[in-house]
Amino acid sequence: TVSRIYEKQSQAFADAGLGQNLVEVKALLGHLRQQGCDISSGQVTPGVTGVAAPIFDSLGNCVASLSLTIGRPRLDPEEAQKMRERVVLCAGIVSKTLSGDPLAAGPAPQRKRKVASSTNDA
Repeated sequence: TVSRIYEKQSQAFADAGLGQNLVEVKALLGHLRQQGCDISSGQVTPGVTGVAAPIFDSLGNCVASLSLTIGRPRLDPEEAQKMRERVVLCAGIVSKTLSGDPLAAGPAPQRKRKVASSTNDA
């Protein structure tokens, strides 16, 4: 749990800007969970924007995250919203797949192909 991790690495949480104590860390994580996604600029790598969303197991526990890094220091608001929606959608698909949802784990739908008509039909 977060409490056990925080107990062992409280300074790492503070250094990452996640909170100065366990109450602050839990409040921030709760807010992030409610948003479904987080966008950060330069937090991990200078000049890079990251978009990340949690991946949940069948019990609703966060077991991983899906992140996208973009080689630009900032996104305009419209781009940020599009990236947020797409990363959340993809993380949701992975979560459903991990949960054993048979609809999420199936093959991608096939595109219909345009068939050219032939004038030499016999």
